[in-house]
Amino acid sequence: MNEATQEALFDRQLIIDGYLHDRSPLLQRLSVAGLFEVDSPVNALNLPVERVLAEKLGCAQFCAEPIPSYREGMLGQLQKIENSTQGQAAMQGDESSLRSAAESIENLQLTIKAALINGDLVLG
Repeated sequence: MNEATQEALFDRQLIIDGYLHDRSPLLQRLSVAGLFEVDSPVNALNLPVERVLAEKLGCAQFCAEPIPSYREGMLGQLQKIENSTQGQAAMQGDESSLRSAAESIENLQLTIKAALINGDLVLG
């Protein structure tokens, strides 16, 4: 097999993809403030493309289109952050609250990453 025909073993999985970003006013606000980027390293994880390899490694498999329950759950968590006191202040432009909300989003991303690495969460 030459390089041109080799299949990738891993692909870049976004924790918060464009779909989620476009449906979260808080993420949009944080993006404008320069505190959230969909393509940032903290928002991505390389996962196995093949189910067999994912099972062997004990982690989640890459999924180009996550299942609806993943997206619904993520939107729910994002909405909880947005509806919090800090989230509401962030939506009004308070600098300290914007940074605090961004930290909460990062903690969510890191928690999801750990669950995917441990195979505790599936995407598809």
